[in-house]
Amino acid sequence: MARRRRTIGRLTPSFRTVYSEVLYDLRKEMRNCFVEVTHKDAFDLLYKEAWRPEEAAMGNSTLPTVLYKLCMVVNISTRKLIAVIKAKITIKDTKIKVLQEMIDSHENKIDDQTRRLDILDLNKS
Repeated sequence: MARRRRTIGRLTPSFRTVYSEVLYDLRKEMRNCFVEVTHKDAFDLLYKEAWRPEEAAMGNSTLPTVLYKLCMVVNISTRKLIAVIKAKITIKDTKIKVLQEMIDSHENKIDDQTRRLDILDLNKS
């Protein structure tokens, strides 16, 4: 009687396997179907700047699907970018206010000098 050989294997695929499959499907079913090149570029940036650097974090997450994990990472990445842009806007607003104050000061000086010249012209007449 021949003995059956038992192999012990993984019943569920690893995160990396599922992650790779989902990305392959997303590229095939979405990215490659986009008409606008900017959408394709945005998809590539999501992979490069959001998903790829956080692959290990997604692998450790308990969220039920890879797609949930991808969405969560994109949301976090977007919030980070918004915070960076807000900080830059705040700095630029401060610079604009300082420049506006300088312009106002110079306009006041010009107005004052113009009044003085007008007074001098009236006195000469």
